[in-house]
Amino acid sequence: MNFLWVIILIGSVPLLTAILILTTFAANKMEQELEDSTYSRLRACAISVEKYFEWDIRENILEKDDVSYEFIDSLQKDEIELTFFEGDTRYITSIKDKSGKRVEGTKAAEKVWNTVKEGKDYQADNVDISGTKYYVYYTPVCTDDGKVIGMAFAGEKEEVVNSAKSSLILSFVVIAWILAVIYLIILIILARVIRKPLAKTASNIENIANGNISDEITGSSMIAETEKLIGASKILKEKLNDIVSGVNDHVVNLQQDTSALNERADFCNDGTKQISQAMEELSTTAVTLAENVQDVNTKSMDMGNAITDIDQDVQVLSENSKHMEQANSDATRSIETVLDSSHQSADIVTKITNQIEETNQAISSINEAVDLIMDITGQTSLLSLNASIEAARAGQAGRGFAVVADEIKKLSEQSAQGADAIKQVADNIFEKSNESVALVNEVKKLIGKEQEDITVTKNSFEILSKTISDNLVAVSRISEKAEQLDAIKQAIIGNINDLSAISEENAASNEEVSANITNIAESIDQMNTATSHVSDVSEELAKLMEYFK
Repeated sequence: MNFLWVIILIGSVPLLTAILILTTFAANKMEQELEDSTYSRLRACAISVEKYFEWDIRENILEKDDVSYEFIDSLQKDEIELTFFEGDTRYITSIKDKSGKRVEGTKAAEKVWNTVKEGKDYQADNVDISGTKYYVYYTPVCTDDGKVIGMAFAGEKEEVVNSAKSSLILSFVVIAWILAVIYLIILIILARVIRKPLAKTASNIENIANGNISDEITGSSMIAETEKLIGASKILKEKLNDIVSGVNDHVVNLQQDTSALNERADFCNDGTKQISQAMEELSTTAVTLAENVQDVNTKSMDMGNAITDIDQDVQVLSENSKHMEQANSDATRSIETVLDSSHQSADIVTKITNQIEETNQAISSINEAVDLIMDITGQTSLLSLNASIEAARAGQAGRGFAVVADEIKKLSEQSAQGADAIKQVADNIFEKSNESVALVNEVKKLIGKEQEDITVTKNSFEILSKTISDNLVAVSRISEKAEQLDAIKQAIIGNINDLSAISEENAASNEEVSANITNIAESIDQMNTATSHVSDVSEELAKLMEYFK
C-alpha cells in the first residue's frame, strides 16, 4: 500500500464513520421531532373541533348542517381528518369508507373511550380506522360541570407521515454523501501534495543506497518532518563523500606499506648470505661427526637386535594381555547378565505373588456371590411357600399370589445376576492362572540362561590363568635382554662423549645462525603483518569503490 492510500484511509475512515453516526443520530432525532410535531398539530386540530362543537352543545344547537360539514372537511386539503364523538359514537366525521360513505355512527375503540372519559387525552400511531392506518389524537368534550360527554378527534394518515420521514432521511443521506465526496477530494489533493516530496526523497535515498552519490539532492516541503527528512538525506550524501575521501587516504597508506616491505626484503637477503657462510663452517665439522657416528651405528645395530628380541616378547605379552582383557570382559558381562537375570527372576516372583493375591481376591468374590445366591434361594423358597398358601385360599385373596409371584420373579433375576458374577470371577481366575503359568516358564528359561553364563565365566577364568603363566616366562626373557642392553649402553656413552666436544664447536656457529634466523623470522613476521594489512585494506577499498559510482 503506497503512502497516498495510507493518508486517504487515515483521513477518510474516521470522517465517514462520524458522518454515518451523525446522519443516523440526526435522522432518528428528526424522525422523533416529526412525530412530536404531528401529535402537536393533531392536538391543536382536535382542540379546535372540541371548541367548535362545545359551543353548539352549550347552546343546544348541535346538528349536522352544511356549516358543520364544511368545518369538519376544512383540513382535508392538509391530509388531516376531523371527527366529533357523541359519547364513544362518531356523530360527524370527515373520514369515509372505501365506498365513499362517511363512517358516522360507528364506535371508537374501547381503550380509547376508557381513557378519554377519565378526562385524559389519547394519542397513538398505527391505528386502523375503516381499513386505513392513522396517527390519532383524542381530547375529551365536557359540560360546564366537567362531565365528559364526547370526544374531539384529529387524525393524519400514517403513509403521509412516513412519506415525510422518508423524504427527511433521504435529504440527510444525500447531504452526508455530498460532504463525504467533498472531503475525499480535498483529502486526495492534500495527500498528493504531501506525497510528492516524500517520493522524491525516497528516490534520492534509493540512488544513494545503490551507490550513486554523484547526483545532487534537491526539493523542499511545507511539512516540517518531510523537510527534515530531505535535509537528512543531504547530510547522508555528504557523509558518504567523506568516506570516499577516506578511501583515498588508505591508498597513500598502502604505498607507504609497500616501501616498508621492500626494505624488509633487502634485510632478509643480507641475513641469508650470513647463514650461507655459517653452513660452510658446519660442513667441516660434519666429517669428524661422521666417523663417530659410524661406530655408534655399529653399536646401535647390536642394540637393535636386542630390542627386536624384546619387541617379540613384548608382542607376546601384548597378545596375552589382550586375551586377559577379553576374558575379563567376557567374565564381567557374564556376571552382569547373571545379575540382570537374578533381578528379572525377582521381578517375576513378585508378579507371581501379586497374581496369587489377585486369585485369592477372586476366590473371595466367588464366595460372596455364592452367599448372595444362597440368600436369594432361601427367600425364593419362603416366597414359594407363601404363594402356595395364597393359591389354596383362592377367591379375592388370590390377588396376593400375583404380588408374591412378582417378588419371585425379581429374586430369580437377582439369582441370574449372581450366576453371571460367578462366571466372570471364574473367567478372571482362569486368566490369572494362565499368566502365572507363563511367568513360571519364563523363570525356568532365565535359570537355564544363568547356568550357561556361569559356565562361560568358568572357561574365561581358565583362559586367564594360562595367560598369566605365559606372561611370567616372557618377563624372565626380557630381564636377560635388559642386561645385554646395559653393556651396549656403556659403549655408546663413550662415543657420545667424543661427540659432545664436537657439538660445543658447532654451538657457536649455531648461535650465529640462530641469531640471523631470528632476525629473518622477525622481518618475515613484519612482512606478513604488512602484507596482511595491505591485503585487508585492498579488499576493503575494492568493495567500497565497486559499490559507489
